[in-house]
Amino acid sequence: MSIQFLASVFVIFLIDVNHLSTCGVMAAANPAINAPVSMGANPACTSCKVSDITFTPSSGAGTISATFRGPDNDANGCLALTAACPASGNGVFMQFNTNQGGPMAPTNTEITALLNCINGQWVYAPTGLESRIIKEVNCVG
Repeated sequence: MSIQFLASVFVIFLIDVNHLSTCGVMAAANPAINAPVSMGANPACTSCKVSDITFTPSSGAGTISATFRGPDNDANGCLALTAACPASGNGVFMQFNTNQGGPMAPTNTEITALLNCINGQWVYAPTGLESRIIKEVNCVG
């Protein structure tokens, strides 16, 4: 028998054991069999890349380079990242997709916006407001 065939039999055996985890004899002999089995993260919420968003660099007076932190996994195992506009003594305002208003009015402190990977796209979804797909973040200051 080839090693590949044996590996396939082994994987099939493991899957069958996991499906039989409710069998009283097996469960009593090995309580770990009843533990949840992760079949991998949901690709719809883990397929986003930072490069899917343009974080516009400063291009002269009145602009500030947009930055980000992450991406990290949220409590559901989905990707999330934080877009940021650094604090500015002259005030700063975050915009999305070139001309859409950001998460808050202009301020002198850092502005952040949580973006979640949803169905393969970065989405800004503030509570109580309409969500939108984000392709670009820029900072005006």
